[in-house]
Amino acid sequence: MLKTIYAWMWQTFPCEVLTWGNSSAPCPSTSQLGEVLEQQVAWAFKRDPLFHSCFRHGCFLSIKKESPVSAVASMVASWETLLLLLANLVWGAIAARPCSGSGSGSGMASDVSYCLSWRVAVEANNAQAWRTVPAQCTRYVEDYMLGGQYNRDLDTAIDQVFVYLNGTLAADDGMDAWILDVDDTCLSNLLYYKDKHFGGDPYDPLAFKSWAQKGVCPAIPAVLQLYKRLIEKGFKVFLLTGRDEVVFSSSTSQNLHAQGFTGHERLILRNQAYRGQGAAVFKSAIRKQLVSEGYRIRGNIGDQWSDLSGDCIGNRLFKLPNPMDQSIQVYREEQMKVEGGLDALAASSQSWSAQSTSSKQVGRIH
Repeated sequence: MLKTIYAWMWQTFPCEVLTWGNSSAPCPSTSQLGEVLEQQVAWAFKRDPLFHSCFRHGCFLSIKKESPVSAVASMVASWETLLLLLANLVWGAIAARPCSGSGSGSGMASDVSYCLSWRVAVEANNAQAWRTVPAQCTRYVEDYMLGGQYNRDLDTAIDQVFVYLNGTLAADDGMDAWILDVDDTCLSNLLYYKDKHFGGDPYDPLAFKSWAQKGVCPAIPAVLQLYKRLIEKGFKVFLLTGRDEVVFSSSTSQNLHAQGFTGHERLILRNQAYRGQGAAVFKSAIRKQLVSEGYRIRGNIGDQWSDLSGDCIGNRLFKLPNPMDQSIQVYREEQMKVEGGLDALAASSQSWSAQSTSSKQVGRIH
């Protein structure tokens, strides 16, 4: 599979020099792909923290307790993630040394500058209610997610959580709590996003339902390490997700357990009482309920601002990077308010896709 990827790239993007890290060499022939692959993997371990942390923490191998069927599914999903990351690294290596006669790339540089500003606006919650990643930014978002910067941003955020955590102690009464979101906080949906052009396509509820029900989302290694530390320190951990309880309860619970998220106090999904409510309203109500039970929320972690807004948000908030989910959230909430529930939402996916194509509403910076 890897040799196939390489062969396709060499045929599609012919060049004279291949560059990775501080090394360069003539572009290889197909017969030399094995040697290049070994060099590329070695560089990937140095360049991208995700490779190192995944292999160190075993996030590609956490299938020991699964059934044969789910084990195979997890292995396939994990290695698809690895292949995707490797392919992106090779693409970046080729792009780093363009073939002779190529243009100056000033237009591309302008797009990158705009897309960087757009991503910052999204992460700061200044850009809201957009439905798809701007068309000129889909490649930028893909590079961001796969090229190492996302993992560095994520690791930096988790490092700050550890700084705060190391200065706190859980009370002996067992009522100090942390709240963690699930999607793209504990579990990665990277493979789902790949098929949806990293936010460039409108949200597809049927596709997401099918993906999530497989229960093969890999753990985000840095968050899993933090999660285990919270348990060790005696905090009560609540996993709070907007996934529908009826549709996703079993697959989500099994997926989390298989990836090492064990020992939490509760996994809370959206039940019938909260259908038709936005994520911020739902999660705010759950936090209020926990506080009424006597829990003290010491920390709250999520990749969406809707995870972190409303009542009883906790002593400290930590926003993890994710430049894609706003489009999903906007559509989910609008449709749930009107029709109530994920099943009705899924049934309307085709009409939404047609509406999105005609309206072309995308994020803009003013």
